[in-house]
Amino acid sequence: VLNWYRENYNYKYVVPIITKTLRKLCTIKPPREKKKLTAEEFLLFFNALEPFYRDIALYQSRIAGRIGEVTGLQFSTIDLDNRTVTVKHVAVFGRKKEFVELKPVTKNGEIRHCYITDDLLELFERRLKLKHPDSDFVFHQDGSPVKYRSIQHAYNQALKKAGLLEKTSGTHMLKRFTATITRLVCGNLDSVQAYRDWE
Repeated sequence: VLNWYRENYNYKYVVPIITKTLRKLCTIKPPREKKKLTAEEFLLFFNALEPFYRDIALYQSRIAGRIGEVTGLQFSTIDLDNRTVTVKHVAVFGRKKEFVELKPVTKNGEIRHCYITDDLLELFERRLKLKHPDSDFVFHQDGSPVKYRSIQHAYNQALKKAGLLEKTSGTHMLKRFTATITRLVCGNLDSVQAYRDWE
């Protein structure tokens, strides 16, 4: 662009040296194709996870949530008697993926109420026994929020073990997977939303 400007508008303009970092930032890359897991591939991935991260993946897949919604989950938002969990707290991570704060509202500002399935009920009862006395986080490491990098690493290791790392990676893939399954079962996400609102 700078060379074009010099050649067409101002021949006296001196084009600055472009560093590797700037060149990388200014390069437009085609978007990476996001490949979604099938139900069979999800089970391969799920079974390859260590138990603690399997619990995280189970909850994430049940609520179709972002990882911040999962790691921000508080015991105070779980109602075992009425079998509902309120998705509203979000763990915010910084540029280096370090925990910054617990935000009391989701990315889109929507508070969701999700049904606690039998497997989630078992998960929450198990996690309740492991509750840290000084913390309300459901998923924690010695009372502190789970580190984003540790989840990312655990997910990618499980995908690698299941032979799926070439297809997908990261933590957001479970949100896409659940959305795909929902569309297959219910036709579209709007019908699920309408049913939830009616309930």
